[in-house]
Amino acid sequence: MTTKYTDQQMALILKRAAEQQAAAGEATHSLEAIQDIARQVGIDPALVANAAQNLDAPAQASHVMGEPSAHRISRRLQRAPTSIDSAALLAIIRDHLSMTGEIRPLGDGLEWHAGIAENKFVVTVAPTTAGPAVRIDARQHGPKALAYMAAGITGGIALLVGAGVGHGLGAVAGIAVLGASVAGARAVWNRYARRRNERLRALTEALVAQLESDGRPSES
Repeated sequence: MTTKYTDQQMALILKRAAEQQAAAGEATHSLEAIQDIARQVGIDPALVANAAQNLDAPAQASHVMGEPSAHRISRRLQRAPTSIDSAALLAIIRDHLSMTGEIRPLGDGLEWHAGIAENKFVVTVAPTTAGPAVRIDARQHGPKALAYMAAGITGGIALLVGAGVGHGLGAVAGIAVLGASVAGARAVWNRYARRRNERLRALTEALVAQLESDGRPSES
């Protein structure tokens, strides 16, 4: 008897098979090839194209210094708004970021920004379906640098104290403290950066929902 699988089970099977194949060396695929595969399993190619357009900016590979300090998310609209409710968008931004920023017109859209050069957030809204309608850029080089600077100072002091002890165990202890300080800074930064990225994704979806609701015809 032939085994039958639900759509959810099929998706999980394909996901696990793709992960196993990627472990041997990840290949790249054109959008057309992905659409052809999707068509064979009954998925609308237009939905595949839309999903590809709405991917977050590719995440940089994690390295010894932890998550990237810069992050970008962009989304396109399914429906262009007939107008933009700037006050509603500003309220959404403040609810998600809890920051005081400045807003300015940008063509038919707007731009909101807060912070300084090394710790800056920029939200760009454009009422179009032709390109990214919502884009959020976060750049936090300063906070990341401060986290590692604090770890370096703590580890440096430990090394000096260890060297002053005058024997090998003191130096080893100092190196261990330095390593633990850097590892701790990396863990703290990673946790912060991931939570930041989650907030930015939630903000993006809320802005898109607001813009698309502005594009819906009013019900009589």
